[in-house]
Amino acid sequence: MTAVKPREPGTFFGAITHINDTIGAKRAAAAVEVGASTLYQWADPDQPNKRPSLDQAVAIDIAMMRETGETPILSVYIEKVEAARCEHQAMALAERLLCHSERMGDAIGEYHTAKTPHSPGGAAVTPAEAARIATKFDAVIEALLSAKRDVLAEAGCVRVPINGVVK
Repeated sequence: MTAVKPREPGTFFGAITHINDTIGAKRAAAAVEVGASTLYQWADPDQPNKRPSLDQAVAIDIAMMRETGETPILSVYIEKVEAARCEHQAMALAERLLCHSERMGDAIGEYHTAKTPHSPGGAAVTPAEAARIATKFDAVIEALLSAKRDVLAEAGCVRVPINGVVK
């Protein structure tokens, strides 16, 4: 009998070990065209230079999801991001909303400019204009998420559901 190194729960090492134990290292390795020994190395916390790329991690999780419905690597990722959300540096909500309204104005202004007859696409929005508008709306979304984190921080960092699931 061989000793198995303990894997901390909520770690990528533990997630990969779970995948190896559940669908088998060979099956998981086939999803990323590497050998099973590579999967064991990726699960070993004592081999810090042996890690899957992001694309490989996604492929392994997809292989696991197709067989069991689980996505252990994604679960660890979400847990780590949610923990970081609790480290958010709060800003006064009124100040954050002012930032939000300014960014919303930028997005609306960009759209209005794109719809003028003198714009590159005339009254139609071109792909390049659409990309610029989308970038402006991404800034609006980030401002709203920051406001949400401010409220959560003010309330003691209440955890919020992701896709309807509270972790």
